[in-house]
Amino acid sequence: MALTFDAGWEFSNCTALLDVLAARKVTATFFLRGQWASDHTGLAQAIVAAGHQVGNHSLTHADMATLGWEDVRKEEAGGAAAIVAATGTGPPDLFRPPYGSYTPDTLRLLREQGYRAMVMWDVDSLDWTGLATDALVTRVLSMVKPGSVVLMHIGGENTVKALPAILDGLAARGLQPVTVRTLLNLADGLPPGESAGGLPGGAVGVAASEIAGRLGDASRPAAGDSTRVGQGCVSE
Repeated sequence: MALTFDAGWEFSNCTALLDVLAARKVTATFFLRGQWASDHTGLAQAIVAAGHQVGNHSLTHADMATLGWEDVRKEEAGGAAAIVAATGTGPPDLFRPPYGSYTPDTLRLLREQGYRAMVMWDVDSLDWTGLATDALVTRVLSMVKPGSVVLMHIGGENTVKALPAILDGLAARGLQPVTVRTLLNLADGLPPGESAGGLPGGAVGVAASEIAGRLGDASRPAAGDSTRVGQGCVSE
């Protein structure tokens, strides 16, 4: 299973969050809004330096399902460029659409740009709502299973407080958090630390839970259909 943290606007909890993960020797995946990465370059670099994976969460946190093609391109490209400039890493190969909202055109763009996956989730912690610490722990642990992707936020009011108990509960269930890259590799039969690069046709997946849609999957809506797929979430 994978713990993922979206970075929208808030940043003050980031160092404490990284400290908890480091103390438990846990790696996670952080989806950074491009403007967040530009505004908080030191934190973005600290995330990478700690061994965590970074993905693109768009430039401004716009709703992809409401944008035309050119604006979607600007959100994707701007977010990627800002993350590269802030972290000094290569372009991110994972994308999480703000609010979990996208259209087939979003998928087409990500495929054309060589993304490995558009990453959704099956466990929404609701930490962005200010959920109490105990309720947050209970919610995550009651829903998580092997292959899960848990959605959390750097700006969640009680995320840092809840994280140690969540990690204890995962350990008690025999679940070890890994990066989304590792989940992808396990699903695709690759060694955990190996990068698959661009898969044929931009096809991607994440674990057996199919949280991240395989780009070009026939089960997805046809081009031009503005149907939103996946759960919604208001990032901080």
